[in-house]
Amino acid sequence: MSGQMNMQEKVYLMCCSDEAYVKYASVTILSVQKYTTCTIECFFITPKPLSPKVRKKLESLSDPSFVLHIIVCEETPFLHLPSLGGSFSTYLRLLLGEFLPSYVEKICYIDCDVLVLADIQELYRIDLGDKLLGAVRDIAYQEPSSVCPNHLGFYFNAGVELINVSLWRKSGAWERLSECIKHKSYVAKGYHDQNCLNFCFWDEVLEFPLEWNMIYLAPFLLSFDEESPLEDSHLQENLPKESQDLWSVEALFEKQRLSSRHTKAVYERALAKPKIVHFASIPKPWQRVCYIREYLSHPVLVSIENPYAKLWRKMAKKSPFYKEIRAVYMPYVYAECKTRFVYVLKRFCPRLYAFCIGVLRSVRG
Repeated sequence: MSGQMNMQEKVYLMCCSDEAYVKYASVTILSVQKYTTCTIECFFITPKPLSPKVRKKLESLSDPSFVLHIIVCEETPFLHLPSLGGSFSTYLRLLLGEFLPSYVEKICYIDCDVLVLADIQELYRIDLGDKLLGAVRDIAYQEPSSVCPNHLGFYFNAGVELINVSLWRKSGAWERLSECIKHKSYVAKGYHDQNCLNFCFWDEVLEFPLEWNMIYLAPFLLSFDEESPLEDSHLQENLPKESQDLWSVEALFEKQRLSSRHTKAVYERALAKPKIVHFASIPKPWQRVCYIREYLSHPVLVSIENPYAKLWRKMAKKSPFYKEIRAVYMPYVYAECKTRFVYVLKRFCPRLYAFCIGVLRSVRG
């Protein structure tokens, strides 16, 4: 852990994941350990018992200053709700009042696709006052959140939360959530438990600064109320060179751009110095997005990568699951190399490209 250890303080931390996502969660845990200067007691919630091999690797992250509890929690109350890639583990946090020990009065919840770049103790120390939880305003206005009463106001992203567990129990938070998912299951469509939390507790949340849950979207996918374009900024600098040709890329995505819930200045400050990076959008740091689109009869290479993805992959090298993470990542790298080669042929050697296509077609018959 970073700096001198403060053994007098303790942070309670919670993560939820099924076995398939444990490898990515390990990187999140490593980043917490790197920057946090106090003892951490982490509750890792999973819907089914982990295989012995995976459990052993996950438990290897424990040390005297990082106590790890693996808790199996049934998904049964959520099986009628929309899943996330076939998994219901994202809903398990809603049962926190049932499985957390009585001595836990406050807990910090983080998604398993985040990279912590600051002492989590700083977040944990925030006084929630009479609020049930604290969270960051979501990155953009999107249709799935429109079922919530706070859609046009402070709609929060649930990837990083500080929760008053004592108040959660006293206020009957789970009972309110249970009524919602039983009788208004449509609320969970699109944004799953995040929508449920916003729907039930929209006026019981303290807003945190954006740097505590920084979600990156490529500049050509995000628009701001201000008229000033996203040029000569930290955003622009982090775009791959091919995507900096915004005359074509912006035009391609003009109708798909999302309206930011933050000002451009707030967004850029948080992106320049985030405390927690949340890889909530595609691509994840273990993926690559690179493809060719046609615009005005010209090929355009669209390549997107979070500016902090390399830092995540550097941290991943220390994970006991690095071999598994690399096995997922490398096919994306090979596919991108192929795409870039095709792009060069199409744009700069069109005759050679046409010849190659002709040969391939003749070979395939």
